[in-house]
Amino acid sequence: MSAPGARPEPQGNDRRLFIWLFLIAGAILLIYSARAILSSETGLYALFHYQFARRDLMSEKEALLKHIQDEKKEVHDLSVDPFALERVARERQHRVRPGEILVLPDRQNLLSR
Repeated sequence: MSAPGARPEPQGNDRRLFIWLFLIAGAILLIYSARAILSSETGLYALFHYQFARRDLMSEKEALLKHIQDEKKEVHDLSVDPFALERVARERQHRVRPGEILVLPDRQNLLSR
């Protein structure tokens, strides 16, 4: 019991203060969560960035595997077919048979076109 001359504490002010503190804490938590979700290091931006990088690396891996497969096929063809080996020697290394004359295009004319 309270003294006969004392005023009772108003309960409404305490409740409003609690609600305001709760709202402020909620707003701070919401802002922090939004920052964490949208940040460039750990959020959605990083997730999308890594997903795009993963997709690009997968396509590059497929292209490299196809290139390796083509090179292995070419090596096999060169080891089996002697005419294929001669064709490569003539095209890439500019080899000629005895008595043949090698004619190469003028590089300046190719660049000026």
